[in-house]
Amino acid sequence: MSRIARRTLSLILVLLMAASAGLSVFAEGVPDDGMTAPQRKFHRTVLPYVFALSCAYVGISDTGAVKTPDKMWDAMGWYTAYKYLETGTDYLTAHEAAGFQEAVYPGGNMIDCPQRLLDCGVVEKDYLGGPIGNVFYFPYHIAFAENLLDNAIELKTEYAGIRKIAAELTLNIPGETVVYNYSFTFRPNDVKVSKALKQFRPTYVINKICVSISDAAAEAEELSETSIIDSLLRRRNSIRAVSESPDRKTVTLYYIRNNATCMLARTKFSDGTSAVNGIFKNFVYKKDKSTDNRVFAYSDLRGGTDFCANLGSESMIINDTLFLESEGEKNSVYGAFVLGKEGLECFRYTIDKSTLLCRKAEWCTFYGYQDYSENGEATGNYDMEFDYANISYEYNVSVDDSAYIDCWNLKLRTVTVVYIIDEADSADRYEYRVSMPYNWEYLPIEAVENPGIVYLDAACQREYSYPGNSTDYTVYVKIDG
Repeated sequence: MSRIARRTLSLILVLLMAASAGLSVFAEGVPDDGMTAPQRKFHRTVLPYVFALSCAYVGISDTGAVKTPDKMWDAMGWYTAYKYLETGTDYLTAHEAAGFQEAVYPGGNMIDCPQRLLDCGVVEKDYLGGPIGNVFYFPYHIAFAENLLDNAIELKTEYAGIRKIAAELTLNIPGETVVYNYSFTFRPNDVKVSKALKQFRPTYVINKICVSISDAAAEAEELSETSIIDSLLRRRNSIRAVSESPDRKTVTLYYIRNNATCMLARTKFSDGTSAVNGIFKNFVYKKDKSTDNRVFAYSDLRGGTDFCANLGSESMIINDTLFLESEGEKNSVYGAFVLGKEGLECFRYTIDKSTLLCRKAEWCTFYGYQDYSENGEATGNYDMEFDYANISYEYNVSVDDSAYIDCWNLKLRTVTVVYIIDEADSADRYEYRVSMPYNWEYLPIEAVENPGIVYLDAACQREYSYPGNSTDYTVYVKIDG
């Protein structure tokens, strides 16, 4: 993935972090005193494009970014948000979309929306009929415009020369302020082959974009290598992460046992309950109110998944979408995001510049839900839900996992797993034996993913229930061939 694409929706990331602290978004134009009437008219005409590009270019130094599909449609989302704040219209018609693309990418071919943005609900297509025709909705961008309207963003613009606008975008993130400076030079639209119908053609098109932003590409690349858990444990022996959010506190330890990467996480919830999750000896285990007097564990017998190795290969930071947000004397702040069908998961990392160790992380997830009427029709209104946590990291800490791991030093019991592969005309059987502590319940991963396929008898008539502590037992897993 290119550096441009990695930073797609980077502004959304910063907004989410602001939202987690109860802040919001506000865009402001500098009063245009001192401009002549033609200059003032030009300023008003191009301001929607300046707003959209300033928002879309947060964290980006490549001035050609808007020519990529992801960034083009991100900019179109912010253009729609500007239009929504001005007129109340929450969509962009196909004709308006063509006009916008001509304004910011004059002479280029029409750029279609990336399928993944449609799959994730960042962009939605619809047909309204009549003269409006095809339209595009940008629910995430509109949701921000509706719900985040105080002081997290301030955009100041001024006329800076012949058809040139200088813009200063300030992000008021909790605890700090980040400023991005741009200049946008326009020219009259003399494109010979237009993307848009005559009435939707822009009067001016972009001639030049200048971005002033510090870039720590080398540091980001090094972070990608040094933030791997196994790499960190070779240098720092152990890692302790404390995550605090409104309804829970989780303390997670990463460490080495028997030359394998292990993890132990203890969570206390605001309702007084608690839970333990971990990885040890290639077993994934947990203990909570559902497991009563035992620890529940599973592994991948047939597939051979090495959970310890997978854990060690994970990174403490999201590398693929990492971008520099701000720099200080001792620390750098990076942002990253994960975009999925359920919404956006976003991170901000405070990195010690001398050691490249992550000292603090802020995590926030954002989900946008379309409201539907009683008859099942979309209302066009979107609800947002947030969850967030602040995470601190320590290194070279003492590790005590004895409450869950010492039982492995006692006499172990045997759990036998029989796979019944049910073919059309026959059934093959494969048998595995697993040694477990007396109070660890074990099932293979297939039975965890699909509880309805595990039984206590070879005829697959007795549905599985835990046989109890201390005793050996056999389970039968029936899988269609």
